[in-house]
This record gives sequence, C-alpha cells and structure tokens, in this order.
Amino acid sequence: MAGPFHYRFENAVRADDPHRALEDLAAALVELGIGGRDVLDAADQFRAFLRAAERESDEAAVMDLMDTLVGWTTPSGPLWGIARS
Repeated sequence: MAGPFHYRFENAVRADDPHRALEDLAAALVELGIGGRDVLDAADQFRAFLRAAERESDEAAVMDLMDTLVGWTTPSGPLWGIARS
C-alpha cells in the first residue's frame, strides 16, 4: 500500500540526482512540520514498496537516505534527532 508521501518519494528517486532529491524531500517534509521519525517511517514504507517491485537501485537510494537520517553515514550524527532503534 502506498504511504501518504509515495508520489513525492517516487519523484525523488526518478530525479537526475536521486540522493540529493531524497535529502531535499526529507528536509522539506520536516520544514512542513512532519517529525523526523515520521519521515523515516515514510521512507521505510516506500523502501518496502521498492523491494516488492524489485527496484534495487531505487531501494538503495532510499536506504542511503534512511542511513543519513539516523546518522549511520554522517559523522555529525543523526539529522533532526532521530535515534537509531
């Protein structure tokens, strides 16, 4: 089932630079008042959709975003205080 931001994630992974577009999308959602954990959950729902559709490269881009959101790939730690679980 598509999450509430499915179309926005879809547009981001189809962009010329999906990694940048996904980070910009996450930032825009937070600016709209959506909590960081909710952004992470939406990304995970979209990642599951991509896995089911066997869209491996798109799934990898979303997983990179998720890693960034929780601080696995950034030396400064997680963005927006999202804790690893």
